[in-house]
Amino acid sequence: YRAEDITYVWTCPACDEIKEQDEVSKTWKDICHECARRKKSKNNRRHNPYPRSKERSANKPTLRVGVQCRTADPRYIDLNQKKEGGNFTLDVPLLRIILKDMQGSQNETCTKWLTTSQMGFAVMREQNEVDSGRDVAWGKPTARWLAPQATHYIQNLTTDEAQALPTDLREALNALLLEWGKYDEKECGRVQGTRFNCGKPTLHWESASTPRAAYDPDRIPAMQIPRSINEEWFYNQEVQRQENGKGYVHIQSEAITRRERIGMDTLQHKEGQVINTSLTQGWAISSMQWNHLTRQRQWVEDKQALITAVHQEAELQEALEQQDVPFPTWRILRSLQQVCKATRLVGGTLVTAPPFFANAGRGSIMFWGQQQGAMVVLWDTLSAEDKEQWVKEMHMSTEPWVVFRSKTGKANASALTTADAAVTTANVPGRCFLTLQPERKSTKSGTKEEVGTIKGRAQRQKRWWYKGRIDACINTKTMECWTNLDENCITSEDLDRIKSSWNSEEEKDECNLYFEALEQDYWLGTEAGQMGAYGFHGILAATDGSESNGGMGAGYVLMQDGNLIVDHDEREAGTPGMSRMEKTGTYKVGGSMKG
Repeated sequence: YRAEDITYVWTCPACDEIKEQDEVSKTWKDICHECARRKKSKNNRRHNPYPRSKERSANKPTLRVGVQCRTADPRYIDLNQKKEGGNFTLDVPLLRIILKDMQGSQNETCTKWLTTSQMGFAVMREQNEVDSGRDVAWGKPTARWLAPQATHYIQNLTTDEAQALPTDLREALNALLLEWGKYDEKECGRVQGTRFNCGKPTLHWESASTPRAAYDPDRIPAMQIPRSINEEWFYNQEVQRQENGKGYVHIQSEAITRRERIGMDTLQHKEGQVINTSLTQGWAISSMQWNHLTRQRQWVEDKQALITAVHQEAELQEALEQQDVPFPTWRILRSLQQVCKATRLVGGTLVTAPPFFANAGRGSIMFWGQQQGAMVVLWDTLSAEDKEQWVKEMHMSTEPWVVFRSKTGKANASALTTADAAVTTANVPGRCFLTLQPERKSTKSGTKEEVGTIKGRAQRQKRWWYKGRIDACINTKTMECWTNLDENCITSEDLDRIKSSWNSEEEKDECNLYFEALEQDYWLGTEAGQMGAYGFHGILAATDGSESNGGMGAGYVLMQDGNLIVDHDEREAGTPGMSRMEKTGTYKVGGSMKG
């Protein structure tokens, strides 16, 4: 054993054993957890090997200084709770007695026989072994050999000692050494009179006085959660704890799946996605969008109609993507929204409409809210009938609006619809106040020297709505911004904001959590939000890594009580080990929480 830490101890009057401070029962304040469990069970009380003293103080136990002693015996790895060889706690008087006895026996030798498995070198597969998936896929064998001390013992048997052994034992030792031995030929050569052949190198082994197990950290006990996550218990509720109040680790090896039955349809919620498994009108959208839609007034009491609408809108969105109609990033939609303080979105589909508009719809179809308020119009996503209807409405409306549309060239001017022609001409009271090119030459300030080409990313990749991805792709079309506002109503800051969003070279669109009135339901629909993680009363940490353009990157994030406290991303060039940056992220997550 070795003394590991100083603690406060007390003596349980029921079992007369020294206990640590946190082992006091919550129900009976003067006995330990183990005695309290015996007291609860009548059967256990009958056979209680520690009869409770009749005279027992009703007050809390008196604490005194003690020492935690950790087992250094490899035979009791993972068995440190066993009384015959596990960890225990001493008070100062008992520690003095043990130290006094050790003075008289410190020169004596104590021999303990261990198996090669107990010394950390198992020659056969053990029950608690962990396999590497890549090694198994590549067919790599597990290296197995005798413990070096066992090899050294057999190797140093002299001829007389070997002859004195029974024949079957001598043959067994010879077979073990030939099959499992691993040692240094030079060291074997210096041993005179050895009975066995030598041919493999020896590993350097630990000192016999202090095994390595003495310095291993304690294993954190696992715990089976009594209530299933995301069904009976959520992370924003009181944390489930063990009876002894100690911490624990719970490993969720598989993604949490929840199924919802609505009429004849079955919806599967898994990994941030909602999938309708129906054979007739199957679809899949992000769980954020679904959670946002189910909280809207027109869909709350008629989810069956919402399922049908999502199926139709998903098919329409796929048709738009096949026609190469891009959907703008949230970054540029927010900048357009700021121009006229828009509260309504016209265009898009039910599965792509962003939640930061109070009203959204297309033509006569309302996704949520009402057909009123200043608006942003996604012209290219409207059908010919929707365009003509909107043009007629704008002749009689005074609401401010901003139209975001692709520029129509002369080559395809003959293919314009009536509504397209109306917007192009002066039939609609408005003007084009900004033209956005897909590529722009950047120059140094004050000179005409060309230094590069800016390739902005202001449109989402196809099928981004399928899983809620935020990948952005390079702009491919020239876009125009039209409005019915006067020139003095659009500031230079508005124009700079739109240009900055259009020319952004970020590979991903914005992803910022806003738990405000409009966006709250959307962000609570994420996989973490559905489990109540954003309301967790503690610290959340996450890290992940990925490879891109020949470099490995990793990011990590820390949240406390739903508030972001650390957000960092690192990337290094070259081709490092695929797990190195992820381990770096894990290390920095722990380092950020020191103190």
